[in-house]
Amino acid sequence: EDLGDHAFLEEQRRTAGQPEQKAVVFRGVGGTDKDVVIRDSPEAIAAMKGVFKRLCTSSREMLSVSDIKKVHSLLGEPLDESDVPAMLEFFKASVESDLVVTFDMFMS
Repeated sequence: EDLGDHAFLEEQRRTAGQPEQKAVVFRGVGGTDKDVVIRDSPEAIAAMKGVFKRLCTSSREMLSVSDIKKVHSLLGEPLDESDVPAMLEFFKASVESDLVVTFDMFMS
């Protein structure tokens, strides 16, 4: 499965006698020069991509502030409406329907 434009599979060599380890690297997370390295199998990352897609209400594969509120509820940590202005400010969003989180940001 496609993990996104910024995701790359890297094999990293261990010291002598240790097996190679695979990692998925997300380059430039959130439009920054920060890379996020996830040391998990490509299959596990693809499974997370599937979860992310199910959470998205947008065809652009981005989570809105409203989607993030839903994630909090699904995780058993519902947000109070008084938390919404702080979330909007944190994501630099104007309204709850603004798309603010890409898959690479979700994984970081």
